[in-house]
Amino acid sequence: MPSTTARLYVPFVHLENPQAFFSKPVKKIGYNDCHAQWFYQRAGIGKQSTQFNASFDLQLSASVKNAKYVVALPFAEQTSSSIRNFNVRIRSTQVFDISHDYDFHHFTNEVAKIGAYNGDLTPELVNGLLDYQTWSLSNRMLIADVSRLTERDVLQSIQIQGTNAGCQGVNLLVL
Repeated sequence: MPSTTARLYVPFVHLENPQAFFSKPVKKIGYNDCHAQWFYQRAGIGKQSTQFNASFDLQLSASVKNAKYVVALPFAEQTSSSIRNFNVRIRSTQVFDISHDYDFHHFTNEVAKIGAYNGDLTPELVNGLLDYQTWSLSNRMLIADVSRLTERDVLQSIQIQGTNAGCQGVNLLVL
């Protein structure tokens, strides 16, 4: 079943002492910036009865700096679109030693590295919001932790590559 809905989780904050908050009108707010790029029909077009085996090698904007992680969201009209030989390169350095078939095991390892708190377990994986079946059938996102390969405040090129092993073309949203 393809993912047709999206959820937005917004935390609500109840201030214990609102006067202390409003007494200092200048606040510093930090947020994570997200660069999004849409790749349309780059990993096969249409449907066929066998695997596409359509390889893709996508160059993100070369003006990305301080990248922490890369998330690729494959969009297709069929479930469980499979990306094989997935890898991410920062400049000429590969994130994964070998290109591999990205599976739920690799996903949980990358998420554990990104949110390395609570014993490397994120709340989404522990409380069952995201399990193997949900990830396989609808939320098949590909994550790569690139924080150890990027240099601070240096513009770098990011490249993702892989092979569409599904029977239908895939569009990719890369964050």
